[in-house]
Amino acid sequence: MSFDLSHDDNPELTQGVTVILTLAELDHIDNALTRVVMDAESKMGDIQKMNRDGQLPQVRATRALDRWDRVRKRAQNIINHLDAAIDQREARNAS
Repeated sequence: MSFDLSHDDNPELTQGVTVILTLAELDHIDNALTRVVMDAESKMGDIQKMNRDGQLPQVRATRALDRWDRVRKRAQNIINHLDAAIDQREARNAS
């Protein structure tokens, strides 16, 4: 399967880039990114608990939460992009 990696956030980095992957490779990437999302959510929960328990100052907790939230969002965006590419490919093959 091949798909265009164009990305609205940084089009100059991905313009015209095409990647060819097997469905098994896509599944492996999806699983890895899902683990990243789950790990980020777990870390965010740990940070919130440490903050509530007074083990982490509010400023540091906020910065750490923002960083992990960005990681989580980036991973989820990639998952969504891959899913959309797979759906588009399947739709083309079905017609």
